[in-house]
Amino acid sequence: MEAISLFVQPKPLLSETIERIVADGTLKARALVLSPGDYLFREGDDMRETFYLTRGLVRLYSGTPDGYAKTVFFHKAGTLIGFQGFRPEVDRKPSILNAKATTKVEAFAIDAERFGSYLKTHGDVCYAMAQYLFEMMSLQTREAVNASVYPVLQRFSALLLTLAREFNSAQAPAIIPFSNEELAEMLGVHVNSITNSVVALRNADCAERQRGALVIDAVQQAIDDKLGADYQAHSFVDPSNTAVDDVQFIYVVDGVEEPDDADAAEAAGEANADADGGADAGSEPQGFVDRLLALFRPAS
Repeated sequence: MEAISLFVQPKPLLSETIERIVADGTLKARALVLSPGDYLFREGDDMRETFYLTRGLVRLYSGTPDGYAKTVFFHKAGTLIGFQGFRPEVDRKPSILNAKATTKVEAFAIDAERFGSYLKTHGDVCYAMAQYLFEMMSLQTREAVNASVYPVLQRFSALLLTLAREFNSAQAPAIIPFSNEELAEMLGVHVNSITNSVVALRNADCAERQRGALVIDAVQQAIDDKLGADYQAHSFVDPSNTAVDDVQFIYVVDGVEEPDDADAAEAAGEANADADGGADAGSEPQGFVDRLLALFRPAS
């Protein structure tokens, strides 16, 4: 499986351009400062601005009436969030997501209509914007596929690796500063599933809880074990044959037991009886044409 990717990555050209045109007044923007827990916007808000983050981390998530939540993305410095303002007025809808500051956040609120006008006249920046939006869509597609195919333990292991790298703690021991509830919301699963996954890693001497943070040791080895990275590939091609451009690999599984002679003879007899339409042992064998015509005769 591919790694869990909840963190939106900046596009350098896009980030540098926004910072420059805001600084020189080409693009009007208002500065915002959020404390941890403050909302940048909420579900149902009529969004007319796009937000560019210059500092901190914002969690974009959806909520459900029964109190559950699913993290869609984490936005960090250098990324944009909020694009409803780019839609035509007739098609514009309220936000369906919440954006909450995880840390102290500093951002610019940019008028979406003016930003759209700028993109229309600057093709290179518009192309970088298209790449940025496509990569966000790709992240969502990958997560949807992972969620439908892989069990929670494998997804959780991959998430831990991503978080360790994002927080620059990929070397053991790695400190993951999230509770089980927060980790469950990242994957969109019940907290009990995360608790069970943590127990599995603890039993393997790979994880423990310390003061609300998850401490994991031998990170890469634990991830490789949970993702089955140690399987052996076997080739159809003999190693001595070096004149090969493409090689096909297969998984090696246990063989199927061959039945003894008595079982094989009995199975063959049953198959022949079925092929003859259940004819009596003493009847004459039917040819192909006879069997074909029998299909059109009324049942006796």
